[in-house]
Amino acid sequence: MADNFEDQYLLSLVPLNNTSTFYVTPPGRPDLPANVPAHDDPIPNADAWIAAVRNDIIKISQTRVGSLLLRSIRFHGQVITIRPKGLNDCNSGTLPGDTAFHGPDVDYITGADIVFSPDHYAAGGKCRLSDLAMGGYAIDSDEILFHELVHAFRQVSGKLKAQGLGKGLTFYGTNEEFNAVLVQGIYASERKKPIRSSHWHHFEIDKNLSTSMRFFQSGEETFKWVEKFCQENPGFTKALAQIDLPFNPINSYYYDPEVKTYGRSRVAKSRDTMMPPAKMVVEFLKEHVR
Repeated sequence: MADNFEDQYLLSLVPLNNTSTFYVTPPGRPDLPANVPAHDDPIPNADAWIAAVRNDIIKISQTRVGSLLLRSIRFHGQVITIRPKGLNDCNSGTLPGDTAFHGPDVDYITGADIVFSPDHYAAGGKCRLSDLAMGGYAIDSDEILFHELVHAFRQVSGKLKAQGLGKGLTFYGTNEEFNAVLVQGIYASERKKPIRSSHWHHFEIDKNLSTSMRFFQSGEETFKWVEKFCQENPGFTKALAQIDLPFNPINSYYYDPEVKTYGRSRVAKSRDTMMPPAKMVVEFLKEHVR
């Protein structure tokens, strides 16, 4: 297997300290501005970080859902950078692209920029222990990266536009997190792992919502947001719908028309009523209880 396995998916691993600017003046490029700042030095153990990220990308590529996502990213022809994050930061993230990256061997515009470090989610690590301490479940680093790659896919496909969610979906925060958690759940289903309930930490989904059709009882607006995602990324979602898994609401959207009515169920109405005040309590406790 080639050392640069990830290159085939237009993923570029950049083992440099956190920096919001990706400019390096390469030799022989007098056309670049004289004030272009240089990269920081590589992080300690840069080779180990590259190997760990590459291993997660390989794991993702070996699944049907992951392979589809990576191929869909490549289809859009924009490079996605992956950089390490801060030592004590448990929040991976995806930043907008459109940043020039010039170096001795590369010359491109990033389509999206993922900040991610696999070791943060290792057994015994701070981030994993934090989720367990709150009553959640441990999540592997490849699933964290997969989630960020969904955001990156939305970015390079030109469809990423975050809008706030409420009612039964309020714990997702935005439609973009809803999309990423949804596809992450389908990936987890293929790997026979727990399905995540929302974007708030890593809690397993309610059993009432844990199948492809019952998921549409998450709230009155669930169908609306799944439909928006499918209409904006039809190539990806139609291919995703073809993957037969225990949890694949995208499949139900395309092939089970009755799910459109599930937002009127007792479960959906209850969640629409209860989730917003529950989130208010959670936010209050986060702010005032230490």
